[in-house]
Amino acid sequence: PQLIRQNMWMMYKEMLHNTAKHASASHVLCQLQFEQRRRIVWTYSDDGPGFDFDHSFVGNGVKNLKMRAKKMKAQFFYRQEDVRSAYHIIID
Repeated sequence: PQLIRQNMWMMYKEMLHNTAKHASASHVLCQLQFEQRRRIVWTYSDDGPGFDFDHSFVGNGVKNLKMRAKKMKAQFFYRQEDVRSAYHIIID
């Protein structure tokens, strides 16, 4: 649906912008998995040092990501994984 496509595109642009501006990363991995009939599991990760996702930020980047995920009724979370930091978005 249009709502999903538009919000996924805007989220991707925001995550890529955040990586380029803040992460000091040299590699990015963006992975989409289509599970079952209509479930999308989307992982966006980079090899930057990561950040405290629950911390209050001056900019609107993370706030916009959370808002767009909510519009899509998606599960959205962030975690540090060994040498990578990753956003996980699950859309049912």
